[in-house]
Amino acid sequence: MVIEQSMYAYLRESVIDESACKLVYFGNRINAGELFDTIGSVAGFLIKAGIKRGDTVAIALPNIPEAIFAFYAVNAIGGIANLIHPRVSAKAFSRVLQKTGTKAVFIYDKIYKKHKNSLKNIPTVACSVSEYMPNPLKLALKLTEPLFLGEAVRFKDILGYPKCAPVSSDGSEPAVYIHSGGTMGEPKTVILSSKAFNRLAEAMVETVYVTGEPLKPDDVMLMMLPIFHGFGLGVCAHTALSRISTVLMPQFKPAQANRMIKKYGVTHLAGIPAMFRKMLKQRNFAGPHLKKIVRIFCGGDRLDYKIKHEFDAVLKAFGSPAELTEGYGLTEASAVFSVSLTGETSQGCQGRPLKGNAIKAVTEDGREAAPGEVGEFYISSPSLMLGYLGDPEGTEAVFCRDEKGRLWLKTGDLGYLDAEGGIHFKERKKRSLKIAAINIFPSEIEEVVSGLPEIKECCVVRSKWKGKPCTKLLVVLNEKTRLDAALENKIRAFVRDSLIKYAVPMEIIAVDSLKRTPFGKIDFVYYEKDGCL
Repeated sequence: MVIEQSMYAYLRESVIDESACKLVYFGNRINAGELFDTIGSVAGFLIKAGIKRGDTVAIALPNIPEAIFAFYAVNAIGGIANLIHPRVSAKAFSRVLQKTGTKAVFIYDKIYKKHKNSLKNIPTVACSVSEYMPNPLKLALKLTEPLFLGEAVRFKDILGYPKCAPVSSDGSEPAVYIHSGGTMGEPKTVILSSKAFNRLAEAMVETVYVTGEPLKPDDVMLMMLPIFHGFGLGVCAHTALSRISTVLMPQFKPAQANRMIKKYGVTHLAGIPAMFRKMLKQRNFAGPHLKKIVRIFCGGDRLDYKIKHEFDAVLKAFGSPAELTEGYGLTEASAVFSVSLTGETSQGCQGRPLKGNAIKAVTEDGREAAPGEVGEFYISSPSLMLGYLGDPEGTEAVFCRDEKGRLWLKTGDLGYLDAEGGIHFKERKKRSLKIAAINIFPSEIEEVVSGLPEIKECCVVRSKWKGKPCTKLLVVLNEKTRLDAALENKIRAFVRDSLIKYAVPMEIIAVDSLKRTPFGKIDFVYYEKDGCL
């Protein structure tokens, strides 16, 4: 399909059958005709509210139908969808609205009160998780929702507006703002175009479905990842909706995810490792319903191969041809850059680039690394960002061109390519450290320590010992295990024998649990702050 158009136009072009189911929400099935009618009506409301091409509209919603309708409506009129995590603080929310020049907001009704001071004089649409639920579930949940929302209007009250014609676009304009840590670790607002996401959708299909079963009209994606996450938007929403149907999950709950797989005949999953680890531990994970699953995409964090082998074994036992396939990506490249194909996964490899993408590892002295040699990943892709909002210096710092004029993004990630072009991510540049001139990668230590039966999970952080750099290890222990001198010695010996003596942690601390980011990653930055322990 044509990628040089808006995401809305790409979706519209891809859907031929108006009766085809596109969204499933707690049993309510929304077909393509209703999807596009609602998008058109929401677009009409935005035009009536004075929103013009190039204006920014914030969407601070969980995975509910209104989030999909609002996103594509904003895109249809040429606006920029400013995707905000609904759980951000009031100060952060206000700061994001000001930075992006937001002109209208779609907000989860339960957080409206917290942010109402930031929403004065901004057209605001309050959305509830119950609106598109069937009765009696809808009636029960409505009792818990706020009755008064000040100047905000309810989503259901904007659906009477006449549909407007979508704007014509070549897909190159800013279309999405996603708030990210940035390749250098500083908070950034990444600007992405419609064309970038359209190309991602095409590349996913052209790369993934060359082996095994192709996509079928009755395939179903379970959207566990939030729409404000590039992985969720690009794969679970845009790629899936343009070809199959998507089951929306407002909040990830592992047992509920397992029930949804069974109830809705889910064939496709995408998520981060922590999600699959939690699903695997639930009693309702295993069963004949797993047979229908044909593809699972895993990214956003390092995959523990102990979990992968356990997960894959259960899938195989119940007749599923799928396996956890690890990929590599970053928001600046529309979240997904590479995937592993079923049957081609190997420990420590994040697959090969999607069709049309290219990658190289560059050493500290600026030369292209040989296979197996560690360097910083530089990537080139039709799905690269347009830049960082309001930060021309930061944008210039991460982009470069080679002698042929090809544009590359410096990722800030360290790793190597194998002889077959497989990507082996080692560490974020900002997280690695040197001890005695040797590169030490905390994630490698974590992988080794996680292999011990006494360890449930762990985190390695950079520290100092007598003024010199070292590593510190935080461990969550399995039940009936305590951290004593014998276990500490066992851990240190295991790391020394598996890696190198410089990787051995100088300090080992037992904690009840590990702090995580909103996306489920272990928050190592928190543990590197003074006084956090």
